[in-house]
Amino acid sequence: MRYDAEGLRAFAAACELHAADVCVRDHPAVPATTYQSTTDAVAALNVATGGAGDVLASRIRSTAADLSSAADRYSQTETQAADTLAASIDAETQ
Repeated sequence: MRYDAEGLRAFAAACELHAADVCVRDHPAVPATTYQSTTDAVAALNVATGGAGDVLASRIRSTAADLSSAADRYSQTETQAADTLAASIDAETQ
């Protein structure tokens, strides 16, 4: 099995950037008037969109964290395997 720890870390970083892009920025408050129901509708839509963006960003960040953890675990396993192999080669040559 081949893996690329740096590739996983780069993908995690890209996920972090996308998570920031998914977040909905706060919009300036629009003064409400009594005769414009569209103001309330737009405000409600902004709140709903912001909530959905926050949920998506959280899931993307969770994926990024999992990718980073996987890269670390793969690297540790690779290092341990290399150390074990080197030790067995040293033992055989003595």
